[in-house]
Amino acid sequence: MDKKTIEKLKGLLEKEKVRLEGELSGFTEKGEGEERVVKTPDLGEKGADFSEEADQYEEFDRLLAMEHVLGDNLDSINLALSKIKDGKYGTCESCGEEIDIKRLEINPQSRLCIKTSCQSKFTQQQ
Repeated sequence: MDKKTIEKLKGLLEKEKVRLEGELSGFTEKGEGEERVVKTPDLGEKGADFSEEADQYEEFDRLLAMEHVLGDNLDSINLALSKIKDGKYGTCESCGEEIDIKRLEINPQSRLCIKTSCQSKFTQQQ
């Protein structure tokens, strides 16, 4: 893959990284080190309405799930950026062949080529 294409994809990854970090900062806070922690619900005073507490915990569960998805996406982007830095970007983690540029343009953090065997190995690991 040529340098111009890699730089274009790197720009897309960096732009998405900034967007995801912004979204995550809206409902997470830094834990120890680089760990992101979903802000705990403010339950207010003891004896508060049970239905309000239930709603707050339901919202907390929803935010926790959203943080997990966004965090996974951010981790994938950071891995792709690291691979660019190391000169290993665009190589399938399963078979070692180059990932098709069209796939990378659609999903720049792709780790696998489109081959069925590579995708099925990933699916089985999940």
